Amino acid sequence: MSKAMEQIVDAYVRLGNRSALEDLRLHHQRLVVDLKGKTAFDFSLLPIGQLEEELAVIEKGLERLHAEGAGTQRVKTVPQQPLHQTRTSGLPRLTGGHLKN
Repeated sequence: MSKAMEQIVDAYVRLGNRSALEDLRLHHQRLVVDLKGKTAFDFSLLPIGQLEEELAVIEKGLERLHAEGAGTQRVKTVPQQPLHQTRTSGLPRLTGGHLKN
């Protein structure tokens, strides 16, 4: 099993980010369904087993969140504006050593 997936899930659990775990689970579920839906394909070459193992890790992470009572709210990430765009109009700013309005 992928150590990277375990670390990702652990980080989301520590942060209480249920939304990210649910999105990750949904993505893996879709991959498994898509791969199993392919016809005339050699499934021995596909990582379906690995995806299913990773799904189990994600499920355990969600169970940990539930048991800890964390992550009850969905976390929404908002893109941050660069600092130069966050200036509130009307406040003086320092330009070339002089305050300007």
